[in-house]
Amino acid sequence: MPAIGIDSGSVAVKGAAMQGEELLSVACEPTGADPGVQCRGMIAALRGALPSGNDDISVCVTGYGREMVGGGQSTTSEIFANALGTGWAWRKWCDMPQIAERFQGAPRPARQPDKFRTIIDVGGQDSKVITFGAGGVVEGFAMNDRCAAGTGRFLQELAVVLELKDLSELDMLALESADPAPISSACTVFAESEVVSMLAKGTPRADIAGGIFKAVAERTVELAESLQWSGSVLFDGGTARFDALRTAFERRMGTAVAVPACPQHITAIGAAVYAGRYAEKTHEEVVYE
Repeated sequence: MPAIGIDSGSVAVKGAAMQGEELLSVACEPTGADPGVQCRGMIAALRGALPSGNDDISVCVTGYGREMVGGGQSTTSEIFANALGTGWAWRKWCDMPQIAERFQGAPRPARQPDKFRTIIDVGGQDSKVITFGAGGVVEGFAMNDRCAAGTGRFLQELAVVLELKDLSELDMLALESADPAPISSACTVFAESEVVSMLAKGTPRADIAGGIFKAVAERTVELAESLQWSGSVLFDGGTARFDALRTAFERRMGTAVAVPACPQHITAIGAAVYAGRYAEKTHEEVVYE
């Protein structure tokens, strides 16, 4: 069945249109003043990517703004939507280079990893870790949504202190670092003071940038450790586009960390998967089937 998934986040609204397992279109725009109106507009736009002549379209909305959309659409938690999107990404892993080419994502090796047992999602305002059991059912999750440390906002604030235009510049600078500087403060304000002090002492900007990503990885892996994470790891969300952060996770966790094409859309894709199951009255909680 044709389906649309919307992930109404605090920083961006993402959408995905699907026909069965096939991803037909994606959308992403900064969150506006009225998420409900914005989500309804994105749903209308994504309908154009679905097969014509079929008005029987299932829609699911997840994320912070999911209760503001209305219109009879189904809703689900972003935890479960992210998990379902991860299952889809695993099934489609060998198609990731083609998906990246179509939707301007980051191409990844086509070799399929083991089924993911841990998800890391560093968003603009929060960071999440989700774990699965061997059967592909969500076992637990942990979230940091009370402090900017370990989130995309933390990265943005410290990029400004380094006088960089955006996070892409911070990423490129950090990749030049062989010795990331330690940033110990969990508070963004105090971390800014640390960065200013490092600049005054002549610490290389690349090492400061590397230390910023390392600090985010440290905070997030603490969440993963509280869940006793294991197995293959997927990193998604908007910040997964930055290789310096993926590298920081790999160093801290001591394992490879996989990133799918269009990582910022995985939760929206999961919402579309849920929409299809909801319309067909199948609510299986198994992620990989």
